[in-house]
Amino acid sequence: MSYRPAPKKPTPWLVPLSETVIIGYTDVAAAGSRALLGLRGAKEVLHFEIPNIPKAVPCCWTEPSKKTPSQPPRRGKAPAEKPLAPFMFTLQLFQYHSVIHLLGCLSCRYSLIIINTHLNAGAGHAVAKYLVDAFSDSFVRKVFVLSALRLDHLERRNHQELFENTWNGMCPGTEYPELPKYMKIFDPLLCDMIQMFLIEGIPFSVISLPGHRADSGHATEMDGSYEVISAIQNCVRDFTELSFSLQTSAELEYRADGGEVEDMVAMIYV
Repeated sequence: MSYRPAPKKPTPWLVPLSETVIIGYTDVAAAGSRALLGLRGAKEVLHFEIPNIPKAVPCCWTEPSKKTPSQPPRRGKAPAEKPLAPFMFTLQLFQYHSVIHLLGCLSCRYSLIIINTHLNAGAGHAVAKYLVDAFSDSFVRKVFVLSALRLDHLERRNHQELFENTWNGMCPGTEYPELPKYMKIFDPLLCDMIQMFLIEGIPFSVISLPGHRADSGHATEMDGSYEVISAIQNCVRDFTELSFSLQTSAELEYRADGGEVEDMVAMIYV
C-alpha cells in the first residue's frame, strides 16, 4: 500500500467523493480508524491537510517489516516506524476491486475517510466544517460515522450490542437498535460532526458500540480494543461487502497520547 499527498488546491476539497462516505476516527479505543485502516486490496491511499490544524500528528503507525533469520542484523540505527497520515482518504470500487486514482472515483460505491490523529476539543469544529464542505462539493448523499464510545450508564445487558442512530432522513444501513435516548455522549469530535451535519441537512448515521480507552501498542483482548475493531469491521463488511484484515488493524502501533477528554462541555444527547 503506497501513500501520497493529494494534490494541493485552495478550497475546499480536491477529491470527488462517492455518494456514500464512511468515516472512522480516533475514538476512545481508536477503533473506528484502525478498523478502516485494515481495508483489503488498497493500492493507494491519499492523505490531506486541514488548514486550521496544520500540526496534526498521526497516532497509528505501521511497524517496519520483521527480518527473517536469513537476514543478518545491520549495524547502526534501527529502522523507524512508518507513519500513516493524520487525515486519510480512500476510494473503493465494488467488492474485490482495489482503491483507484482520482479520475476514476465517479464509479466508486464508497469513500472512506480516516481521521488518524488525536484532536483536542477545540479542533473538532474545524474538522467537521471541512468535511461538510467536502460533502457539498461532491454531492454526498449518505454518511456513516463509526465510533466506539464510553457508555458508562448503559445497561449491562447491552454492553455487547451495536447501535445505529440516523438523522436527516437517512435510511439505516443495519438492523441495530438505536442508542437509548437517555445516553450522553462525551466525545468532542463526534458531537461536532453530529451538530454540523444536522445543521447542514446531511443524511447521516452513527454506528456505535461500547468501548474503553485503548492502551498504547497493538490492539489486544486485554484492553478490549481487538474485539471492538473486529465488531466494527464485521458490521461494515455486512452492509457494504468491503473486505478487511483484522490482523492488519490489530498490528498497527497505536500511540495513546491524547489522554482522557477533560473538556466535558463537548456533550450531546442522541
